[in-house]
Amino acid sequence: MIQGIGRVAGLTLLAMVLWTVPEGSCLSVDELIIKYTNQERARAKNRDLKPLMPSKALTYIALKHSIHQARTGVMAHEDKKYPTGWRTTAQRFAKIGLSRSSWAENVFMKYPYGSDDSYARAAVRWWMNSPPHRANILESRMKYIGVGVSQSMSKPGLVGYATQAFASSPGSR
Repeated sequence: MIQGIGRVAGLTLLAMVLWTVPEGSCLSVDELIIKYTNQERARAKNRDLKPLMPSKALTYIALKHSIHQARTGVMAHEDKKYPTGWRTTAQRFAKIGLSRSSWAENVFMKYPYGSDDSYARAAVRWWMNSPPHRANILESRMKYIGVGVSQSMSKPGLVGYATQAFASSPGSR
């Protein structure tokens, strides 16, 4: 079951994705990233990790951050070009009521973008091959996820920017 809620910058935000997605379903890139991230958590040996549940608030800050990265052409966790109050990862998570100890963030950029599925697989594969990003995905304290993906034509061809926001609680918006 996939359900959309709200809109940010003209994009429908993900509200709920059940862990088991029927084969052949048409999923958005955000949903595919959640699916592949949860598959990696399920594969983790001796971890007994539960699937991450989507959060409206986390999706909001992840999407807002990806849109900013696409507009500026800068992939970073923090950027002085971002509006005041949104420049740091801590400020973004504070906007939804989360403290430093309860959250983490992964960012990714890929050119050329390719298909939604190839992009989602590449993002999760890259994060899993990077020890700090892998640790965020496999952190047992993390229970919720928000994913935002934005595209840019700022370079020759389509560039995709993705942000994963993780937290032990869903946050509020």
